[in-house]
Amino acid sequence: MPKFIDYTIFLIQLTVLGSYFYVAYIWGELGDVKCSADIESNLPLALDASNSGVDVSGYFKIAIRWGFYMSLLTFIRAILA
Repeated sequence: MPKFIDYTIFLIQLTVLGSYFYVAYIWGELGDVKCSADIESNLPLALDASNSGVDVSGYFKIAIRWGFYMSLLTFIRAILA
């Protein structure tokens, strides 16, 4: 494989890793906005319907951090290969 393609893939992986890191740890607090969801509905809940939904802000934070760690593992695997 030509070196240009290797470097391009490396830079893309590094960009994805850096983006996840930025959103997960540097960019404001992910819990600043309360996000609620109702398991039986496909529509977003209104702000005044806080009692009828489940707070999913924590789940969003966990998903972003999982994305960072999975990207980190993929990046490390690519370097070792």
